[in-house]
Amino acid sequence: MMKILNLCPYWISRPNSGGSIRVYNLNRELSNHFKIHQLSFRPRMDTNNNIFKNHEIKTNENYSEFQYSFKSILLSSYLLYKLNLPHDILQSFILEKINFSKKIKGDIIQVEHPWLFEFAYKNYKDKPIVLASHNVEYILIKDIINKDASYFKSLLPKIRKIEVDSLEKSDMIFCVSDEDIKIFKNDFNIKKEKMRLIPNGVNCKYYNILSETEKQNFKRKLNLPLSKIVLFIGSDHYPNREAISFIKKFAKENTDVYFLVVGAVGKGLKNEDNLIFTGHVKDLISYVNAADIAINPLASGSGTNLKMLEYLAAGIPTITTKVGNRGLDLKNEKDVLISELDDFSQKIANLICDEDLYDNLRYDGRDKVERIYDWPVIAAKVVECYNELLNE
Repeated sequence: MMKILNLCPYWISRPNSGGSIRVYNLNRELSNHFKIHQLSFRPRMDTNNNIFKNHEIKTNENYSEFQYSFKSILLSSYLLYKLNLPHDILQSFILEKINFSKKIKGDIIQVEHPWLFEFAYKNYKDKPIVLASHNVEYILIKDIINKDASYFKSLLPKIRKIEVDSLEKSDMIFCVSDEDIKIFKNDFNIKKEKMRLIPNGVNCKYYNILSETEKQNFKRKLNLPLSKIVLFIGSDHYPNREAISFIKKFAKENTDVYFLVVGAVGKGLKNEDNLIFTGHVKDLISYVNAADIAINPLASGSGTNLKMLEYLAAGIPTITTKVGNRGLDLKNEKDVLISELDDFSQKIANLICDEDLYDNLRYDGRDKVERIYDWPVIAAKVVECYNELLNE
């Protein structure tokens, strides 16, 4: 059986953020066709495993994750996080300095994000290397630095070089959206022929369109108000933190509904009247099942949002910005409502009153993700790409 060596900056097991969910679900689906060995190097803050020890996590017979812990990576990641910089930009440099080597081989090497690419290129360049791009990292980081860490502007050329080098040296690039492909082609001069669209996805089998009675039961189970609930899910990621300020405004303008913010983005924040923050939760699907409406009020960011697909798979009518809808083939007023931030409050009120629009969005959104964004559908595209690489 062909072997895939997957290199990821962060630990994956028990995934609950966009990047980890994508990596885990694609690798699990691909393990039906290949042996998957994954090396990952940074503990996530929400991991249940001891962050100072190495672990082997065996998802199934063909998919194993080897979680490594190095004090130098832990320290650098923490400092970079505190400085509002990407946690993982030093990983290739650190792994080279500590002479990390692992004898695990692969017929294809896949690198998640550009930060480990230099390490992969030096150690595995005799094999085809796939760069799995989750965002246009340079644009995402530039937005963060300009808004939150302007004193680090001098780092931007170095960050751009890391990303450009990974794009140029890779044999194939997986991109999550057509928008990212256009940026890589037009702004980074990368050949379009080596890029493939591998969108983000969702496990449709875990979600169902629920009745009003079923939703009320989930609200009771979670000790939530029985009023209408508007949901936002977010990891501790700059665009999500930025969205919180908008959600606070919507809550003040829509006092007859409750706004529920689920995920690490709300950690440490206090509830305010009709605004509830849960922080990290173990049972995300129950909170999704309790929601009546979902919102995605993003003003910045790159890549695509997995949360959008989770909302739609559960049949939750969703209001998003154009930024929040980037990279997804979702039609306005058919699959979702695409809105300016200033109009979100009115859209929420209208959606609660318009039963026909509410029901149409529930069923059309679910149908779209089943056809295009279910993980088995997306994994089949990756299988084709791997076979193409090996047959060149």
